[in-house]
Amino acid sequence: MKRLNKTLCDPRNLLLLVALTLLATGCAAPQAPGGLQQRIDNLLQVQQQQAQQLAQLQQQLDRLSTLPLGTAHTTNEPVGETEQLTQTTEVEIQPLSLPPSAAEIAAISEAAGVYLEAFAAIATGQMVEAESGFKDFIKRFPDHQYSGNANYWMAEALLAQQKTKQAETALLNIIDNPKQQNKAPAAMARLIRYYRESDAQNNAIAMLQMLNNNYPESPELKRLMRSTEPR
Repeated sequence: MKRLNKTLCDPRNLLLLVALTLLATGCAAPQAPGGLQQRIDNLLQVQQQQAQQLAQLQQQLDRLSTLPLGTAHTTNEPVGETEQLTQTTEVEIQPLSLPPSAAEIAAISEAAGVYLEAFAAIATGQMVEAESGFKDFIKRFPDHQYSGNANYWMAEALLAQQKTKQAETALLNIIDNPKQQNKAPAAMARLIRYYRESDAQNNAIAMLQMLNNNYPESPELKRLMRSTEPR
């Protein structure tokens, strides 16, 4: 995958790139082949949620950058005999939490950089690069809290390239993975739209029933129901 300019390797600069790109395009989603306006509308609906998640990721990086490196330590200075006698035995000493090490901060920053670079690609319509970037993120960070998001956006990049079976598999993987359930309603809703577009009405009905049973209060279900209401 073509690398971004060296100055954009910093996750904060990548986040800024995404924000500036979205502002310049009026928050437009990547163009879908075949003039499928519905796909564009669907991408716009989840854009706000994705922006919030990216902001949360940036906040985490900002907090980490302010923490001291190294490990915490306790003093072994002797306690006076009088103090020992007056201390209450009921007090439980809580273990000190260790600040993140340099390696941990580097790992978090690396994951953020890979994710943001892939998202910058999809935000600018570079679907091949986006697919490759999200695949790389999922392979290298399978247990990351954004692995479900990465699968979802990889599926969008695949759909834009007409790789429908691979996209369907990516969305089903989100639904089946217990660690990615935060993105399961969105994956189900995307599959419903895909099945409807593909005239696979039985699959669409079954997936809609699953969404209704498992996530009856989800925004994704409510949007789908509103879209099918008679006007």
